[in-house]
Amino acid sequence: MHLNFLIRLSVTLLLAAAAWLNAGTSWAQAVRIQNVNGSVENASSVAASWTATTGAGQLLVALVGFTGGASVTITPPDPSWILARREDHGSSHGGAIYYWSNAASQSGTSTWALTGNRDATLHLIEYQGIRSVGALDVSASGQGNGGPIVIPNVVTTQSDEVVVALGSVHKKNVGFSTPTSNFSLVDWGSAPGNGQVSSFFAERVLTAVATAGASVTQDGNSNWVALAVAFKVSAKYWRAGTPGSTGDPGGWADTSGGGAADAPGPSDVVVFDANGPASCSVTAPLSVRGIEVRPGFAGTITQGSGVTVTVGGGFSLLGGTYRNEGGTLSVGGAGQIAAGTFVAGSGSNSFGGGL
Repeated sequence: MHLNFLIRLSVTLLLAAAAWLNAGTSWAQAVRIQNVNGSVENASSVAASWTATTGAGQLLVALVGFTGGASVTITPPDPSWILARREDHGSSHGGAIYYWSNAASQSGTSTWALTGNRDATLHLIEYQGIRSVGALDVSASGQGNGGPIVIPNVVTTQSDEVVVALGSVHKKNVGFSTPTSNFSLVDWGSAPGNGQVSSFFAERVLTAVATAGASVTQDGNSNWVALAVAFKVSAKYWRAGTPGSTGDPGGWADTSGGGAADAPGPSDVVVFDANGPASCSVTAPLSVRGIEVRPGFAGTITQGSGVTVTVGGGFSLLGGTYRNEGGTLSVGGAGQIAAGTFVAGSGSNSFGGGL
């Protein structure tokens, strides 16, 4: 949608939520691009094949369930994979979560070596929108002997994160219930034949600092291990208590209300919320992945004359005021104006995905 105004008189668009997209859309979220799985019985490796070539710079996550527990060494297909968490139920079975942030593009089959001949499952996931440096926030793990599988609590430190969980059971063909506490059961599988391991991949996307854990019922009443790892979304939060500009040193934080951090870059979503109440001027070109103005922000964001703001993803206005005073606002994705005030001014405003 293009809004090109030939007059300099500002036109104020105050749009109700009912007239536009559903309120609450967040661009500062991890996006799961694809997930695949594989499994083996009595083999020295387990593999899965990517559905499509992964994007350069994405976060890749691998969840491995296996028999043999502490006696097993897992060797990833590339040394860039990092072990985030592992839990062994003695020598009977175990689970491990690996990740590769800012990963090189991958395609075809990903093969993970195991010492000895083991039953194993493998889940591979590709995420977009995760930090290229410092992606891992917190992790936790636990185990039990029968009963519900307890995804352990992780206490996140950033407003916007994704929690990835693995549950692994020492029994074949186990079924799993939908997790509690806003987790989603994304994928599950079992070793073929008489393989004695079943596993699931669960996920929860967070938009606020939280203690995230859940419970999953299994129909096997077998020994289990569960692991959870939280990854940070690539976002920058306006933190200023007095009016400033996007280029001000210390004007941005890596967490809502956090300490000073670098200015946003093309891979970041910029977030304005109640923890950065002051108005913000955009006086120099700005290129970001998304702009999200959340409820609770009461200031004004003013885009200066002749200044270009390029947004690769989406634009969301749920509070405060955005004024374009003669600049160029180019949004590659969708725009959402469900609250607050958008002042189109004499600038050029385009939304590739529509409003």
